[in-house]
Amino acid sequence: MPGNRSLRVASHIRKGDHYILGKLDNELLPWMICGKHVGRRWFVYVSYIHSYPVDVAAALAGLGIGSPILKLLSGELPTGKTVVDVLQRSLPPGWCNAGIVAAIVWVVLRVVMKNEDVAARSLLAREFSRGISASYLQLHQALASSDPMPQIRIIQKSVDDRVQDAIKNGIWPWNPASDGKRKGTIP
Repeated sequence: MPGNRSLRVASHIRKGDHYILGKLDNELLPWMICGKHVGRRWFVYVSYIHSYPVDVAAALAGLGIGSPILKLLSGELPTGKTVVDVLQRSLPPGWCNAGIVAAIVWVVLRVVMKNEDVAARSLLAREFSRGISASYLQLHQALASSDPMPQIRIIQKSVDDRVQDAIKNGIWPWNPASDGKRKGTIP
C-alpha cells in the first residue's frame, strides 16, 4: 500500500540489489502473499459447510425421501410437533440423538450465517483470491519482459485497490493501519 510500511517482513534484500527486487519485497509481495490467505478464512469454510447440507436435503426432497429433513432445515415444523418428534419419526431409532446434536449444530450454523453475513463475505473472499492469483500470473509475465517496472506499477495499483476493498468489506485478516502488534505476520 503506498506510504504504508506496517506490513514489513524481514527482508532478504541486500544493499546494492536491483531496485525491482526491493519494490517487490517491500511493497507488493507481502500484500499478495497475505491475500492468498483470504480465501482460507473461517467464513469461507462455514459457507461451504452450510451450502452442501441444504443442497443435499433439497435433492432428497426432490426424490421424496427427505421432506421432513428439508422442512427441519428450513425451520418449518408441522403444527404441534417438536424437532425431537420429527427426528424420531424420520430417523432410525439409534440415530435420534445424533440427529438432535446435528439439529443444534445446524441452528448455530444458521445463526452465524445470518449474523456474520457469511455468504456475502465468503463470495467476496473467493473473488479476491482469484484476483490475487491472476495478479501472480501477471507479475510472472511482467518479470519476463525487458522492462517490468511499468507493468509492476499497474499490478501494484490493482493489488492495492483489491486490498483496500477487502479491508472495507471485512474480509482482510486484520487492519494494517491500526494493528501494530501483528506487524508482518500472517494470521
